[in-house]
Amino acid sequence: MIRSQDPLGRFLFVGTGGKHIYVYKLEDLDHPESHTLIQAIPSEVPSFVTLHPSKRFLYACNELETAPTGSVSAFSVDAESGRLTWISTVPTKAPGPCHAQVHPSGEFLGSANYHGVSSTIFAIDPKSGALSPTDIVVHTYTGKGPHPDRQECSHPHQFHWNADGSLAYVADLGLDRIHIHPFSPESHHRRAASAAAATAAGHTQDSVVDLAVDAIPAHAPGSGPRVMAFHPASDWVYLITELDSHIHAYSIDPSSNGWTLIQSLPLSASNQIGASGIEVSADGRYVFASMRADENTLSVFRIDPDTGLLTQTCRTSTLGEIPRHFALVDDRWLVVANQISKEIRVFRFDRDSETLVSVGAIENVPECPQSIAFL
Repeated sequence: MIRSQDPLGRFLFVGTGGKHIYVYKLEDLDHPESHTLIQAIPSEVPSFVTLHPSKRFLYACNELETAPTGSVSAFSVDAESGRLTWISTVPTKAPGPCHAQVHPSGEFLGSANYHGVSSTIFAIDPKSGALSPTDIVVHTYTGKGPHPDRQECSHPHQFHWNADGSLAYVADLGLDRIHIHPFSPESHHRRAASAAAATAAGHTQDSVVDLAVDAIPAHAPGSGPRVMAFHPASDWVYLITELDSHIHAYSIDPSSNGWTLIQSLPLSASNQIGASGIEVSADGRYVFASMRADENTLSVFRIDPDTGLLTQTCRTSTLGEIPRHFALVDDRWLVVANQISKEIRVFRFDRDSETLVSVGAIENVPECPQSIAFL
């Protein structure tokens, strides 16, 4: 998440379910109607976009759902104009990459491959921002969950590094698990070289799960982990489960990396399927979450600074259909991709009342918006 202290002249990158990434300039986040469309750059199903920590590069998951593979595309970012320039597109070796995150070092990227029962880790060229087509490790997952339609196999939905990059977490909606992969650059390069050698010899070699813990030990099977967000200062993590539409708070044991469930709260007011997004504020005081289905809401939760437990302070309409993703900007604005209504809706967070207030929208996005990144 890129946060700036200046609300003026912000660049907004919009991933879509179509054939373009859209770049907008917002002169003032309190007045999103004052936007300018800077660019529509071609990219195949660029459903999720994320920025490099240096802000010099942007990566897009090309969520092609059918075999043999999806891909991740790299772009350079012009800091003055916001315009993107394509660098390269590299296969994930599995279909349906739906989420990606750059390692804290800026030297690796991990993707969750929803339709490919796997996650992929790429090495990044630190100078050009290009993803290596050969320095790749693929983790594959087996099994299924109890939901007959949504858990017929593994469905990785989010890839998330921990703060120092020593662990990679993969939320698996299909298996009701969070896969945890210990990570080091040395082990990655060693495994990638071994896999490349096996491929050259006509064999296939995937890296198996190093360590997996059940992330919902006290919750019903079939809940479907979708996305998580970590507290910036304490050993707490907050998880959205899509199939039962709950938000869960866990404490993490730093010595074992084990998770202990401390709280579960419903996000749906009518027990629907469709919880979608989550963010923790940079100051560690609030959690924000979104709900799709027929409800289309945003919720705000206050975090108890001593226990990590949540108290809901607000539930409000997104004023649009299917809030697939949102970005928290400067802890002051929530910028929401309302997928079906093809708009980017901006809400200001009022800390006095702990509520969200709509300040306007970018309407008529040409293709359905599915993710947002800010510069």
